[in-house]
Amino acid sequence: MKNKKIIILVSFILVVIVPIFINLSFKVYLAPLFTAEWGAGDLLSYYGSLLGGIITLVGVVMTLNYQTKQSEKDDLIKYKPILKITSVKDTYPGFIGRYEFRVCFPVQFSKDDINKKAREYLFEKQMESVTSFHMILENKGRGEAVDVSLNSVNIAEVSWDDESNICTTLSTPSSIGDILVNEKVDIIITFPNYLFLKDDTVDQNNILIELKISYNDMFRRSERELKLLLDFQIAKSKAAPDPCFYKPGFTYCSVETTFVGMSQSQKKDN
Repeated sequence: MKNKKIIILVSFILVVIVPIFINLSFKVYLAPLFTAEWGAGDLLSYYGSLLGGIITLVGVVMTLNYQTKQSEKDDLIKYKPILKITSVKDTYPGFIGRYEFRVCFPVQFSKDDINKKAREYLFEKQMESVTSFHMILENKGRGEAVDVSLNSVNIAEVSWDDESNICTTLSTPSSIGDILVNEKVDIIITFPNYLFLKDDTVDQNNILIELKISYNDMFRRSERELKLLLDFQIAKSKAAPDPCFYKPGFTYCSVETTFVGMSQSQKKDN
């Protein structure tokens, strides 16, 4: 704003004040040096020179702006970070940053149940039996990924229950920080080995989990979003003592969870 005011002031002086001053200088006798004619041709010559200088200056500014923008584009390509899930494993012994969230379901114990404490204790023990999957997030690009954040984790689909109460424990957004080139981060998804399944369901069911991870380049000029859709298969093992009543047509079972596959997509936000 300050520069804009200065430009307007200088332009006003050059276009209006200077010609008036020159004209008065030749009309009013000040010294022999200023004794000359100041005609229309001189005025046109002055404005022509001024216009030529402005055009040259604008051309130089446009060239510099173009070169600056081109340099920024080249830097974005040269130092572009690319985050990808490179593998999903049952275990990962590597010492890297870890971020964990659990798949769970809320349980309400009846106050009138005389076996309430026993059911609560049994449920706590059951929830200690879990299956975990390690999603290895790696920077495969040529530049540092900054401001990395796990923005959302959603249960996209539960194939056997249209109104499922299955949810996740992670509060989002969750900051991951910066990921250097070839650096890895371990995102752990943990499933309980006990779930309510539909009585007439097939032996194998699926849970789809959607994750959205945002990150920026080292210049913070190009924010991107990595969208993941993870497919997990739930196989019924056998019926187990239930902690509470869920809804008609469902049985509490021990289950086995396996990773089926995933899709990854990148989106540029700006």
